[in-house]
Amino acid sequence: MLAMTNSLQVLFEDRDLLVVYKSADTLVVSSPWTPASETIVGMARVYAGERIWPVHRLDRDTSGPVLLAKSQEACRSFHHQFESHTIGKIYECLVEGKLLPQHGMIDLPISKGKRWSEAQVGGRGGKFARTEYWVKEHCGPATWVKVRPMTGRFHQIRAHLAAKGHPLAHDPIYYKNSPWGWLRRVPLHCTSISFDHPKTGRRITIECPWPPDLQEALSRFRRLRA
Repeated sequence: MLAMTNSLQVLFEDRDLLVVYKSADTLVVSSPWTPASETIVGMARVYAGERIWPVHRLDRDTSGPVLLAKSQEACRSFHHQFESHTIGKIYECLVEGKLLPQHGMIDLPISKGKRWSEAQVGGRGGKFARTEYWVKEHCGPATWVKVRPMTGRFHQIRAHLAAKGHPLAHDPIYYKNSPWGWLRRVPLHCTSISFDHPKTGRRITIECPWPPDLQEALSRFRRLRA
């Protein structure tokens, strides 16, 4: 299901919840520099004509589906599902270099970095974090990767892959000297989210294909293949 309403792309909707597409460079909630009307929550409230509760976020540069609750009951259900790790999210990204092995698990604790906008991997005080990955394709100087974060730490995918020596091909925080200046954003996209319906308990999966801008980036890396 996909409906266009002004700048909002609705992927799924019923009486209890709303799933919308977040493009890159869009915030889920407002900030001191971004008015609420330009955020996913602000646009969703105008669209729905009622209060909307965000239950998770994606980074500004990350695209993909965002799950929103239409009631406090649904919001509590989703928060419980996140806390119990029963909500599943799959991401895809482009990382620097040839990532090996083809499948692996990254188990490294994550804590807040020295700046509020970054995470720190390892060290004292870090919280348990686990990321599973699968290599989809080695494409020249980069690798196309499928990722499943099994915990929900701040910047988990970006920080874990950087710690493994394969940062996202463009990342101003974890890969400051990236040679791929033509990449216009962090190449990270959520391709699906799965959850239990807060009323019926039915398992729902919303898929969100790899977007055109990252497909173009993938094609460009393929042309650089040795």
